[in-house]
Amino acid sequence: MFVDELPTKKIGYLSPRHVVENQAYEFYRLAPPGVILVIVPCGLEQFTAEDVERVTKPLDRMLDMLVDRDVDLITQTGVPLPLLIGVEAHDALVRHIADYTGIPATSQLLNVIAALKHLRLKKILVANKWTDKMNETLGAFLAREGMSIAGVYNKSLTPSEFSKISTKDSAQLAYDLGLQGFNDHAE
Repeated sequence: MFVDELPTKKIGYLSPRHVVENQAYEFYRLAPPGVILVIVPCGLEQFTAEDVERVTKPLDRMLDMLVDRDVDLITQTGVPLPLLIGVEAHDALVRHIADYTGIPATSQLLNVIAALKHLRLKKILVANKWTDKMNETLGAFLAREGMSIAGVYNKSLTPSEFSKISTKDSAQLAYDLGLQGFNDHAE
């Protein structure tokens, strides 16, 4: 590797699952040259507040690993985690990450909502693999930004179930749920 090929920016990525499969692939298809991803898996196994508590218990140790890798930004990824703990706990988690590390912090959910705001969208059609309760919490995150959910199309799967689903089947499920939503809500 030549000096001019060294990374110029590093994004710390707290991944919710045990195995990180397609996230890095997708990231490098979109990221500009010189930006790398530093992934620390958390190991979420169930969509419960208790499992979120379990995986965030060693959070400071995980953050130390990212600080040791000299990351420029830390993002908590995986939208399900904030939906399981709620708005206030999510905000406290992101604040803790930034305060503990001294590095700017965000979450995938905050980034998605920022993109929706940038596009000036107000009514959101939801298609996902989460529970109805999780989608209710998503509604609370959207409501604080002046948005609402127009409809929910979901097939609730556990993390272990969707970890085993093939990429092709996952894409087909997203397509089918999205198509059903668009057919029902042409507006």
